[in-house]
Amino acid sequence: MASKLSKAVFDKAAASVGQSEPMTAEEFVYELYDSAANDLGVPNPLPPVVKAAVWWSRLKPKRVMIPSVGDVFFIGDKSGNMRCGIIGGVFLTNIICIEPSEKNKAVITEVHCLADCKGYLRL
Repeated sequence: MASKLSKAVFDKAAASVGQSEPMTAEEFVYELYDSAANDLGVPNPLPPVVKAAVWWSRLKPKRVMIPSVGDVFFIGDKSGNMRCGIIGGVFLTNIICIEPSEKNKAVITEVHCLADCKGYLRL
């Protein structure tokens, strides 16, 4: 079940789809959590913007096996780089994600297979 913070993050992420966001995935996720946390009067649970792999290793207690709307997803590539974004929906073996596109510098929705994801954080 998503927390109030995760729900607020999802709402902000969904509202940003289609907007120009020339930032990294980490900056995008951090800014969403920072804004939502400020709105709710709670601290941002994410450390200041770092690489996705650092969040993944530092926030082990927040990892979950089953993703939910508003969770942060992580996908790694063969070279060890990771990227992240916000989960907008879970359908059978896929997740619909909200993330910035490096190609067109806008926030997009993307479908990823659950099997391709390294994991999820629920904050």
